[in-house]
Amino acid sequence: MFDFLTFHHRTEAVFLPALPPDTEPDFISPSKSVYWNTQQGVIRASDHWVGRDGCEAQASCRWELQDDPGGPGWRSGYCAYAQFRPRRRTTALIDPTTRDSAIAAWLLDKGGACTPQEWAASGFGTPPAWLHRVPRGSIAATAAADRLFATQAGLSHALCARSPALDAALAAQPVPWW
Repeated sequence: MFDFLTFHHRTEAVFLPALPPDTEPDFISPSKSVYWNTQQGVIRASDHWVGRDGCEAQASCRWELQDDPGGPGWRSGYCAYAQFRPRRRTTALIDPTTRDSAIAAWLLDKGGACTPQEWAASGFGTPPAWLHRVPRGSIAATAAADRLFATQAGLSHALCARSPALDAALAAQPVPWW
């Protein structure tokens, strides 16, 4: 069962259109989406939903806004915690012999960044040039690295790559890994 502390950990959900409350949000994400805890569910206001403006996922999650006509701009929706589901992995179409593609898929599977310890345990060896080691507070850190720093107080460095680098690493073939 998911709650306000766990609903954003590798989940998929369909939100129903809902107006945001006229109160301060309970959380604002690094990407500036805002969230209100209703005890039974969450209201989210954001300018990025799956299927809109090229968005295919939010960090490690995949959230849609049902009956949304699309178009740019902010939309808000509600989803009960009971409706959140763990993301399901589907067959990967990545050639495991293509090291950069395998690394990019692994990194995206982790939400877009990893700790040096996770990298060491990955078995990939030396990081490719497009995977950057960034210190806490660096302007070169991606939103994914910032999320790691926010959840791991003692973490001094993270490994991350910007979207163009990940896209280039994955460009050899389609990659529907979720």
